[in-house]
Amino acid sequence: MQSLLLLLSFGLHIFRTATAASWCYEHQKANSPSCIEPKEWSNVNIQCGGTQQSPIDIDTRNVEFNDQLIPFQFQGYENPNSWTLTNDGHSAKLTPKGIIQISGGNLKGCYNVLQLHLHWGNETLNGSEHTINGVRNPMELHIVHMNTKYANQEEALKKPDGLAVLGFLYKKTDQDNQNYKPFIEALTSIPNKGEKIALDFLSLKNIIPDPSYLSRYYRYNGSLTTPNCSEAVIWTLFEKTIPLSNEQLRAFFKTLYFPSDNDSKKFMSLNYRPTQNLGKRKIYTSEAEAVLLQGRVLLPVALTIFFMTFVCY
Repeated sequence: MQSLLLLLSFGLHIFRTATAASWCYEHQKANSPSCIEPKEWSNVNIQCGGTQQSPIDIDTRNVEFNDQLIPFQFQGYENPNSWTLTNDGHSAKLTPKGIIQISGGNLKGCYNVLQLHLHWGNETLNGSEHTINGVRNPMELHIVHMNTKYANQEEALKKPDGLAVLGFLYKKTDQDNQNYKPFIEALTSIPNKGEKIALDFLSLKNIIPDPSYLSRYYRYNGSLTTPNCSEAVIWTLFEKTIPLSNEQLRAFFKTLYFPSDNDSKKFMSLNYRPTQNLGKRKIYTSEAEAVLLQGRVLLPVALTIFFMTFVCY
């Protein structure tokens, strides 16, 4: 009996320690010794030790073609929108004020954009979360969407189709990507955790590849790549990369800072989770023509409602 009580006490101590400390990336551990790095995230939330975790390596020799992966439709992606740009302590996060939506792509229903964020490397190491054939890219963009049939994020995170995340990889180029200029300039206003700034007139269409190029993508079932690691994500990773110059990439890991347990500052870099075991899951690929639904096309209201109802349900 005494041994059992000691075991329970020890387990409770571990649980309290895990919940009291915040999760972090391996690179920030030196400045925040009390934080919990990726290999121990299952102590923060048991789901982080699940069997359908993300990110993964995509071995293109083992993907399967799936003709059920129909074209994507992007609603509101082309419209300039108002956003809030935040340093959340782990990444630069953009949250929209308007409704932006995707459907198609063999998704059952419509999904609204919740937020987008990025994962990047440093001066010498790349920092994408997903790898292709073991190769990591300089940076990765995640556009997180929630299934509109669920009332809130809490409910969606409990469902296997609750979220749909679109992932885009970046490549280093010689020329600046002018579409990223307002976004990158705004980073200087949010160097520290919790700081935020309004960013207006940003169109998602301008910061991702043109829909005509989004013809090939990979699909698998996975999870959030940060705690609580909910296995509620339908993942789509596009093969077409986004170009950014070296200086533009440097702006991410030379402008923002991780939070720290002491007065020292550490640049936010290498903010990615290592790839997880694919297990018994399959990765599918498709070539489909993406469809951008122009928000300014003048359609009768009834026809528009009918069309969106048909698309989403």
